Amino acid sequence: MINLIFQMLVTSGARLEEIIGLWWGDIKTHNEVLCYDFNRVNMVLKETPSTKYARRRTPVVDVIKPYIDNYKLKFDNGNPKDDTPLFSHAFGTPDADGKYSKNASKRLGSWLEQVPSIKHQRDNSVIGLNTHSLRHTFKMILEGEIENTTVINKVTGSGLKGMEIHY
Repeated sequence: MINLIFQMLVTSGARLEEIIGLWWGDIKTHNEVLCYDFNRVNMVLKETPSTKYARRRTPVVDVIKPYIDNYKLKFDNGNPKDDTPLFSHAFGTPDADGKYSKNASKRLGSWLEQVPSIKHQRDNSVIGLNTHSLRHTFKMILEGEIENTTVINKVTGSGLKGMEIHY
C-alpha cells in the first residue's frame, strides 16, 4: 500500500491528502483516459486561491495501472464499491477538518527517512525529502515537457499566478 501511494504521488503531482482521500469510484475513465477524479462533492481538498484548479481530473500514468489493479483485488474480491476508500482506512480517524494527511504524513515520513540523502548540486546541502517534494518533482518534469504553465497547474491542482516559480 505504501509503495502504491508513493507511485501515485510521483506520477500524478497530487497532494498527499488528495491521494489518501480517493475512493474507488474516483478512479474512472473520462474521454477514454483513466483518471483520478478530484471532483467528488464530499472530497476534502485544499481549496484556497492558490488551488483554484483543485477540482480536476488527472490522468493515471500507464505504468501505475497494473499496481492499482493488483491493489484493487484486496477489496471485495476485486470489486470494491465506488464509495470504498483506497487508503484512508489505514490511517486511523480523520482530524477535525476531515483530513488524514497528518497521520499519513507521519507514517510515510518514517519510510522516506530510509531513502539515502540527496545532495543539492549548488551547495552540496542535503535536500529534505517529503511527500510534498514529490509533487514539486513532478511539476519540474512537466515543465521540461510542457511550456504552458496553465496546463501544468490544471494537472497538479495549483492555480495562484506565479506559484509555479516556487516549484
